[in-house]
Amino acid sequence: ERRIAIMGFVFKIVTLLLFILMAVKIIYNLYIFAISTDESHLMVEDELGLNLNSRKITVEVYYEALCPDSKHFINRQLKPTNSKIGPYINISYVPYGKAKTRANDTSWSFDCQHGELECQGNIVHACGIKYIDDPLSRLNFVSCLITNGWKPEEYGEK
Repeated sequence: ERRIAIMGFVFKIVTLLLFILMAVKIIYNLYIFAISTDESHLMVEDELGLNLNSRKITVEVYYEALCPDSKHFINRQLKPTNSKIGPYINISYVPYGKAKTRANDTSWSFDCQHGELECQGNIVHACGIKYIDDPLSRLNFVSCLITNGWKPEEYGEK
């Protein structure tokens, strides 16, 4: 039990560090965006992949459909941030997380950290993300599904 508790604690620390690193990247990109006012000095792309000519910062969000930390991040951090700086960011969603992918003879199979239902949820998320063009609608779709993750097909259809 102690080993499991330690592993759980380490996992939470690693997850927190990843969120902090992502926040640092966002802050750095916002800083670059804020100081780049003269377009003659803009590069096409900086070392972090920020396309300065588009004047939008791309934020990549890697998450899992049934992960409580992902749910907290999307609903408590990403949505409020988007409501304040949405016109300046372009959010790229990757609903994959800690899944494992294996190629079979004629298909692919996935093992997700939180089980088969999470794999199904990730697929529904990816489908909606692909077909929803409006950024705010896409964020609301992801938020709704991650909040109601135990019924991904039902809520994905709604």
